[in-house]
Amino acid sequence: MNDNRYSKRQKPTKVAQFLCNRRNIGSKITTKSWKANTQASNICDVRLYVPSPRIVLSWIGFPHTGTGAKLAAITHRHHLLIFEDRKFADIGFTVQLQYAGGDYRIVQWAHIINVHVLPGPDVIRALKETADSWKNSGGSKTVENITPEPSMAHIAEPPSERAALLLAQMSSSGNFLDAAYTKKCVPIGRKYRDFVMGFIALEPQNSEPDDSFLVMTPGCSLTPEESLDKSEVVPGMNDALGQQYVSPQELILRGCDISLLGQEFAMLRTLE
Repeated sequence: MNDNRYSKRQKPTKVAQFLCNRRNIGSKITTKSWKANTQASNICDVRLYVPSPRIVLSWIGFPHTGTGAKLAAITHRHHLLIFEDRKFADIGFTVQLQYAGGDYRIVQWAHIINVHVLPGPDVIRALKETADSWKNSGGSKTVENITPEPSMAHIAEPPSERAALLLAQMSSSGNFLDAAYTKKCVPIGRKYRDFVMGFIALEPQNSEPDDSFLVMTPGCSLTPEESLDKSEVVPGMNDALGQQYVSPQELILRGCDISLLGQEFAMLRTLE
């Protein structure tokens, strides 16, 4: 997406521009109870996964007062982006229903989604049409009257546009997203660059002069010495389920824009 608020985020504090924190949602979402609020100045993006059982059981589907509306209000109050880690991967009609329909109405509160391009390029077109329809209907105006926190005044407000990340690479061992698949993803991103803001990948994918795609990289882990619970998950090694971890330092050296933080970071009291 050609929007400086996505491609060149202002620096909130220290290394905040590199961090995307994962959060599970309990039964209440308020500015006092949601843990992301207490660390809002230290992260640029909050990654959610709606189909998890904990969220499904506690989700309230009212469009203006339910869970999604509260999420939208919090992002405007703290100038955060929400990345819904849904991984859309179906035919166009189905993903449109998943994106805009049901109790979740993801398009109303998630600034960013991610998409597998296995179904073909039309899955991106279908999602983009849904996002455009939502914006043209005035959906983004529902949270414009939210008062931001004074400490967030130096950070750009969340944009009304919606954007997608294409899954070009994965960090799990033995995955089928090989080099040929990755190579096919990038031209699709260019075709829909007004909706595709970047890639989920292990390294930058910009190879042409006009490319300005962000790269969000999974598998970011602390060393055992840095982890609060002295976790045995070691950067450079796999966990029991095949996830391959890398250190934050390695991801920065690779040139990755945003590190998707794992469970060790979610346990920390602060991201300072």
